[in-house]
Amino acid sequence: SFPRYITPSPRVRNREKIVISGDPPSLINPPQGCRLNQRCPYKADICSQCSPELKEVKPNHWVACHRAAELDFTKYTGGILSELF
Repeated sequence: SFPRYITPSPRVRNREKIVISGDPPSLINPPQGCRLNQRCPYKADICSQCSPELKEVKPNHWVACHRAAELDFTKYTGGILSELF
């Protein structure tokens, strides 16, 4: 028997993706502060000092970003997990 692969719905497949350049952070020796602070184009000084808390910006859409209130993350809503399950 072949493994069952999940095929994303057209709504998920055609959604604009956020691409983060650079290498992922080390899991053994992660950076201080936000794990993505070395790769994020929206980085602020606080990002390298402390980890952001997870916040719900819309129903079923969570972000961990110090700048979430000033940046518009809502255009990326929908949550892939909510559409797959």
